[in-house]
Amino acid sequence: MNKIFQKIIDFYIKKNNRLLYFIFYSFFKNFKNIKVILSFSNYKFYASTQKKDLSKWMIRNLSQWDKKNLNIIIKLIKKYNSSFIDCGCNFGAYSIPIARKFKEKTIYSIDASDKAIFKLKENIKLNQIKNIKYFNFGIGSKNNVNYFDDNLEKFKNSGSFRFTKKKTKKKIKIK
Repeated sequence: MNKIFQKIIDFYIKKNNRLLYFIFYSFFKNFKNIKVILSFSNYKFYASTQKKDLSKWMIRNLSQWDKKNLNIIIKLIKKYNSSFIDCGCNFGAYSIPIARKFKEKTIYSIDASDKAIFKLKENIKLNQIKNIKYFNFGIGSKNNVNYFDDNLEKFKNSGSFRFTKKKTKKKIKIK
């Protein structure tokens, strides 16, 4: 099923026919375990039709994640010759394209979720990127330990892992 879905997505990306793709997507979006590769100008992402996965948005829209803000970040990095730190990097929607654009710079990607770091590592490998350093911890105002929940099914919105006051199985370092 994944190979069929992949071929159809590749076809619609080439043809840029959004209306026909929307009809196709309306049918296939309910298949939960489909994983495909979305190819953009100079990088790729693994994307999933799994409910509440941020990459599902890219499959639905056949578009890059937050392209407008990504372009602003790229311009600022060029203008100020600066580094990039992606806090809450998830699957690498910002880290991957920026690392591909600025191969001479080290990109720092941070996420408290083991699941997000796993997806980021998959996308780093897919793109054969060497200039991303990733870290699995939370960001906060104090160094401490907090409870963290990365079970997305518990939350109303999609794709946002979060810290919680409820005791969960996972404690995460905050730096």
